[in-house]
Amino acid sequence: PILAKEITEPFTTEEEKVRAIFIWITNNIAYDCVTYHNKKTPQGNLSYKTPEELNDKLNKYYYNYSMLVLRNKKAICDGYAILFRELCKEVGIECEFVEGRASENKDKIKKLRKRNNFSTNHTWNKVKINDVWYYVDVTWASGYCDKPVKRFFKKYNAYYFLSPVDKLYATHAENYRFTDRRNNPMEDNRED
Repeated sequence: PILAKEITEPFTTEEEKVRAIFIWITNNIAYDCVTYHNKKTPQGNLSYKTPEELNDKLNKYYYNYSMLVLRNKKAICDGYAILFRELCKEVGIECEFVEGRASENKDKIKKLRKRNNFSTNHTWNKVKINDVWYYVDVTWASGYCDKPVKRFFKKYNAYYFLSPVDKLYATHAENYRFTDRRNNPMEDNRED
């Protein structure tokens, strides 16, 4: 929407625009502890007959979900990632979702990185700036929750802004297969 242009208007470079969007989201969106426990996310009708129809439905779903996040000023990780992608898209910056696992237990993450497949519990983004891909995690950059995930504490963490894709955060493991499937739903990515 218009918001993306307003946020990035004073800036000229892709990196400045991405930083403006990133900081705006970390300042204005809080982690939704209630939704985290409900495990309910907005549902869309994603039945389709053609690739174009699926693409249209996904675009509408992501747009509507981002509007919900803006209205509520709250999100779980998927909402943060969707809003970040939608705002980047509005100003012509290529952005994708990343599916994986995040944990403070860095040994566990290190072990997961050696596996081809594992369950995921987190979504973040990668963004293309001057033809180079970088990871960004707007959720983890926004703050943190207490252990029972009942309260969110706003605390900006710049560490989760623009990490080169060959230097993923020590707290994150990407499931490449799930990431590919999320960004390219029309391609058959299954390794049968």
